[in-house]
Amino acid sequence: MKTIIILAILGLAPALRAAAEESEICAEPVITEETMPTALGQWELNLKFQYWREDKADVSLWEVPTASLFYGITDRFSGEVTAPLVVRTERGERSSGAGDTGLGFKWLAREETVSAPALVLGLELGFPTGSEDKELGEGKMEYEPYVAFYKDLLWTIVQGNLGYSYDWHKGTGLEYGLALAFPAGKSVLLMAELNGARDFEAKETELYATPGIKYEIKEGLGLGLGTPFGLTSGSFDRAVVLKAMFEF
Repeated sequence: MKTIIILAILGLAPALRAAAEESEICAEPVITEETMPTALGQWELNLKFQYWREDKADVSLWEVPTASLFYGITDRFSGEVTAPLVVRTERGERSSGAGDTGLGFKWLAREETVSAPALVLGLELGFPTGSEDKELGEGKMEYEPYVAFYKDLLWTIVQGNLGYSYDWHKGTGLEYGLALAFPAGKSVLLMAELNGARDFEAKETELYATPGIKYEIKEGLGLGLGTPFGLTSGSFDRAVVLKAMFEF
């Protein structure tokens, strides 16, 4: 059996290598924050439509959509603004409105080499624009510095990040993500992502595994689809995320 598995992997390797060489699509994940800064002078708009469901609490959460606008300030530094529109239902009671908005920055600290990944330093700021009473926002200002990496391997592209979210007085948690992109031709990527967060105050952990796919309709226009599954008691049970990506 081991021999058969090894032969299968060896037989598949050339196909994966050929697909990787053919692929020209940007390996932006569906769930995980994209690692690399936006190119100098380039704008990028992401629209993310999300549905999250927790059965035990009878809670459903829609983001319809979350809009993120990115701009390349220099060839190594970019900024972004994020604004969500949220609809939440809990045991039949519905509330809706703007969620917490965000402002972010990325700086390419080290470019990718043959032997080492690219390293990016980032900062995300969360502004309490969503109603805390309606559970549409956190109700407080959040700060999250993070470090991210990106590496194009022989048959896959791997990227990930680790961030520490806090307020001015004490640490509040960790957030992390890992994404693998497998080229399946010039226009298609198969995605596998793992994302989580640890809330030190509530002592809860969220962890999600997300299979997905990304398709580039044409240059500068792509669609991504992911289906996160909760792996811990503090997670939503399941979700569907549709992401539209525009570059101009």
